[in-house]
Amino acid sequence: MYEIKEAYIFETFQDGKVMWYKDSYERHCGYHGCIQGEDGRESVQNALIYPTVITNYDEKNSNGKITARCIKYRQIIKIDKKKKSADELRYWEVILKKIVKKKKRIATAFMTSSLDYAMINTRIEKVIYPEKYKKHG
Repeated sequence: MYEIKEAYIFETFQDGKVMWYKDSYERHCGYHGCIQGEDGRESVQNALIYPTVITNYDEKNSNGKITARCIKYRQIIKIDKKKKSADELRYWEVILKKIVKKKKRIATAFMTSSLDYAMINTRIEKVIYPEKYKKHG
């Protein structure tokens, strides 16, 4: 990851370099404190280079026309085995967005948790890495 005048540039596992404009990054820091500062940006970079799961989906307007293609990078950082029905995962989620006729950029990044089976919304997201998503643990 490096910095230019108006943006931070991050390397990704399979999508090359992506920008996160500084004004957008600073706005998101107010929502997700975990991404603030050098350590936060380093954690986002690690999630983009060493993902556990990558999914994609299309964003559509009210007419059903595709307005953007989104890619979610997830990096599992902790597995809590206390649940009987499923493991609870704590993970980084970084969402890249490619608006039609524009370059890919980071839309948001945050740390979250969910049950293992709920980490991916299988109704709209297609797993593109790894080929077969397996339960981690």
